[in-house]
Amino acid sequence: MKKIIISLLFIVICTQLMAHFSLGLSVGLPGKITTKYQFTERFGIDFSLASFVGDGLVLFAAHSDLLFYSRELLVKEDLSISAYGGLGTSINTLLMAGVRVPFGIQMPITFDNDHKMEVFFELAPEYTFFLISGVQCQASLGARYVF
Repeated sequence: MKKIIISLLFIVICTQLMAHFSLGLSVGLPGKITTKYQFTERFGIDFSLASFVGDGLVLFAAHSDLLFYSRELLVKEDLSISAYGGLGTSINTLLMAGVRVPFGIQMPITFDNDHKMEVFFELAPEYTFFLISGVQCQASLGARYVF
């Protein structure tokens, strides 16, 4: 257990030194807590955790995506919008696992002495293949504070 804690602490410190970390919330189906490590201008990894009630049960769902950013779609004075796409995985408490293909747009906002926030809209078609197979599409609108 001690080795696991030390390893996780090492990973967190390294990623904090080498990446921009952001944390926030998104609304959609389902609403979730979302975090992202942006390693370069063109590459990041996000992770989201959601909780919702279905058929009288409290369910949890999680996903993680590799995100690849394009150049800015729109650049005007203090406004820039960039597009991204990626590939990820998902799992929930019913042990349904799937593959996601998220794509969306993101707009960084700077306020109050260089504090940053990112607002995003994302669509993510998902193919569930474990236990129950099927296709669904998730949409979310959210914001993350960049540390």
